[in-house]
Amino acid sequence: MEKTAKALEGKGHKVKVVANEAEALSHIATLLKDGVSVSAGGSTTLTQIGFSEFLRAQGDRIDNIKGKAAAAAEKGNMPEHYALLAKGLTADLFFSSVTAVAESGEILGVDLTGTRVGGWITSKQLVLVVSTNKIVADLAETEKRLEYQLKLESARVRVAYKVPASAAQNRLVIAGGNPFNPGRIHVILIEKTLGF
Repeated sequence: MEKTAKALEGKGHKVKVVANEAEALSHIATLLKDGVSVSAGGSTTLTQIGFSEFLRAQGDRIDNIKGKAAAAAEKGNMPEHYALLAKGLTADLFFSSVTAVAESGEILGVDLTGTRVGGWITSKQLVLVVSTNKIVADLAETEKRLEYQLKLESARVRVAYKVPASAAQNRLVIAGGNPFNPGRIHVILIEKTLGF
């Protein structure tokens, strides 16, 4: 954990190490200024820390784009749902987890539809919530972790979305920070096993 945190900081990212879900949410609370727009990519890790419920509890203090998109989908208003997902990609804060983080500081993100990795590029600030089980030795090992994770994610989407499997259709490696926007990426490392 310490080696990974130092490597991420060395690449220009902000890093916070926390012990558990409650500490992760407590740190996230410090990032939510009044009026900030917030969205997120799909993430089992975010679900496990109670992220959606935490955002709902903020009420009108923030612009919860992800929550509005989910509400539109529940009402069957899919055009509004997709429009809000697109808007969320440019939110002030975009939250996600990762496929893997290398001890050398590279970060791998993968998704099926683009609603996760799209926000990694276009949001004003990216906040990645990462548990210890996602840390691997180096960039080559991130691909092995993807193979493992993809099987579990495919099992999840068969139940959740009634599709045959997931796929690594969109793949993004963040090798370092943006020198023109230092600290844009904020990594919260949780000293627990979460997600898959």
